[in-house]
Amino acid sequence: MLRRAGCPLVGAVSTARGANVCNVLWLCQYPQPVAKVSEIRRLLSLYKPEKKPLTISISALGVSTFITMCVPFGMGKVIDVVTAGAAAPLPLPYVVTLLGGLFAAGSIANVIRVDTSNMIGERITNRLRQD
Repeated sequence: MLRRAGCPLVGAVSTARGANVCNVLWLCQYPQPVAKVSEIRRLLSLYKPEKKPLTISISALGVSTFITMCVPFGMGKVIDVVTAGAAAPLPLPYVVTLLGGLFAAGSIANVIRVDTSNMIGERITNRLRQD
């Protein structure tokens, strides 16, 4: 089996001819370029006009994540209400409505996140094409 020094796929599954997958795909034949600090600064400068949409997108991501993390707690409350019967502290329709509201809010936050992220990506792509 042929192997290249420093190949990340050393020990990968061999092909029918005995060559390493890395050699077949030519992944390690050429050195990987390293990003320079000036290139990173240039890319980050493209985000400066997008501060407000980026803030909205990250906030929507936080809301969506928080709501997703609340789902197990909400389901636990539904199970508690169902198993407690008449002695439940909250009525079942109230708990189910709250859980449905959480799902709706999470969906809205997700739509906002996706739309603003797409808008940011399209604007940055447009700026890159104009340069």
